[in-house]
Formats: sequence, C-alpha cells, structure tokens
Amino acid sequence: MGDPIDDGEGVEVSTATDDLFDALSDGQRRHLLAALLDAKTTSELPVCVERYTEGSTRRELVRLHHVHLPKLDSLGFLTWDREAGVVSPGPAFEDARHLLEALVEFGAVGSIARP
Repeated sequence: MGDPIDDGEGVEVSTATDDLFDALSDGQRRHLLAALLDAKTTSELPVCVERYTEGSTRRELVRLHHVHLPKLDSLGFLTWDREAGVVSPGPAFEDARHLLEALVEFGAVGSIARP
C-alpha cells in the first residue's frame, strides 16, 4: 500500500489508510473480507466466492465480479483466483484485521449473500 501524501494543508495522510477505508466503505466488500477473516480463523482457505453469492441479484453479482473483487485484489486485501473462483487473504489483509474485527463486532458488515 502507499506512502504518506500531503493533503495540501501540510498534513500527511497515509494512502494505506485511505485504501483501507475505501475498501471497507462498501457492504459487499466488508462482508467478503469478514468471510475471509472467519475462514482464516477456521483454516477454511481459500474461500469459494460462489458460497457467498447464493441469493444475490444479478446486479450484485456483476458488481462483485467487476468492481469489488478487482478493487480488493488491486489494493492487496485479497488474492482473487478468477479461474478457480476463490479468494484468499492478500498481502495487505492484516492491515485491515483490527478494524474489520471491530466492524464485525458492532454488526457493521454488509451482506452479499447468506452463507
């Protein structure tokens, strides 16, 4: 993830922090990362994406495959194997762990499906 940048007012903001909040700003992405968090603790990796898309609308599936999965993969929060249809924690996943755990604890994790 990125180096600090000047926000124009002399305050340095970490692009890594911006990336983290960007990744967690959508309910589908939070749910997917929470599924990885859960799977990581139960050693059920990699996670099959289809397991978490049952009951999703076509629009949700399109956004998942064309927006959310590519974004989380490019930011390094997960690694997406498109051929196999599975995801696993990426190199930046640990950067999100504590905030993600807090969001799960407080029920702020959106849903892309009902596993």
